[in-house]
Amino acid sequence: MRTAPVEEHRLAPVFSIILPTYDRAHLLPRAIRSALNQTFRDFELLIVDDGSPDNTAEVVGSFEDERIVCLQQEVRGGVSAATNVGIRRARGEYIAFLGSDDEYLPDFLLKLHRALEAAPDAVGFAWCSIRQAEDGPDGENILGETILSESGRGSRRDTQEHLLRNPPGTGYLVVMARCFDRIGLFDEELQSAVDLDLIIRLGQHFDYRVVPEVLVVVHQPLGAQVSHPGATRAKACSRIADKHERFLREHPYVLIRLHTHAAIWSYQAKDKVLGRREILRSLRLSPFRWRFGWRILLYFEIFGEPLPPVWKEASVGIRHCGRWLTERVRKRRK
Repeated sequence: MRTAPVEEHRLAPVFSIILPTYDRAHLLPRAIRSALNQTFRDFELLIVDDGSPDNTAEVVGSFEDERIVCLQQEVRGGVSAATNVGIRRARGEYIAFLGSDDEYLPDFLLKLHRALEAAPDAVGFAWCSIRQAEDGPDGENILGETILSESGRGSRRDTQEHLLRNPPGTGYLVVMARCFDRIGLFDEELQSAVDLDLIIRLGQHFDYRVVPEVLVVVHQPLGAQVSHPGATRAKACSRIADKHERFLREHPYVLIRLHTHAAIWSYQAKDKVLGRREILRSLRLSPFRWRFGWRILLYFEIFGEPLPPVWKEASVGIRHCGRWLTERVRKRRK
C-alpha cells in the first residue's frame, strides 16, 4: 500500500478505481480483494477514508499492494466529497467506482475496457448488469440479478430516455476521465441520489455502452435500512429536479417521478409544506394522474399516509376478486 503523495514518475495506469468508505472496516476487505483479483491488472485503487472512527486505516494497511493508495480525510465530508477527492487524485484514463460493501467479479475491468475501447469518441461511460445479494449470519443470500439489454446505440433522444428511465448506480459504472472536465465533479451539496445527478449530467453530453453480463455484486447487510432519512432524500430529489428542469422537460417522466418521490418522502418526514408543493409541481406536469398524483395528495393530507390500512386491505381484496372473476370467464370461454 502507498499513501499520498503519489510518485509522479510512475506511469499512469489505465484505470483508477475510487473506493470511498466510512466506518466500514468489517466489509472493506471483500471490496479490496475483488479489485486486486481483477484479470485486468493495470489500475490504481484509491481508497478514500472519509474520517472513519473505526480501524479502516489498519484494514487498508494490511494489504501489501503497490497499486493501493490510501487518502485519509480528517473530517467527514460525505460520499460526494470523498469521491471527488479520489477523482482529483486519479491518474487513469478510465475512472471506476466501487462501493465499500460491494465487490467486482474478476472480469469487470476487462469487459468494461473492451466495451469502451471499441466505442466511438461520442461514448463517455459504460456499465454492466449486477447481482443483488443480502449478507446474513449464514452467508450470502442471492436476491436476484438485474440483466440489462445492450442499449445505447439508437438516436440521441432515445438513448437519453432509456438512460434516464434506467439509471445505473456508480458502483458498476466506468467513466472516461475526460468526461469530468466537461460535466464537473459530484455535487457535494447532495447527500442522497448523487448517482442520478451524475447520470443526468453525463447523459446530456455523452453516449454510453452497456455490458449485459453480470460483473458486480451489490451487497446489502441483513435487514438493511434506508441509508438516508426521508427529509434528506426529498431535498435531494427536489434539488435535482430544479437543477436539471430545463433538460428534464424533454423527459417529463423523470421530472414527474422526481417531484412525486420528493413529495412522498417529505410527507413521510412530516413536512406537509414541502410535500404539498412537490406533488402539486408533479400534477402541473401531468394533471390527470390519479394513482401517483391526486391520490397521494388526498391520502397524505387527510390520513398522513399514502393509503389507509383499511383501504389497503380492501384494495387487495378487490384485486383478488378481479383475478378470480377473470379466471372464471376464461374457463367458460374454453
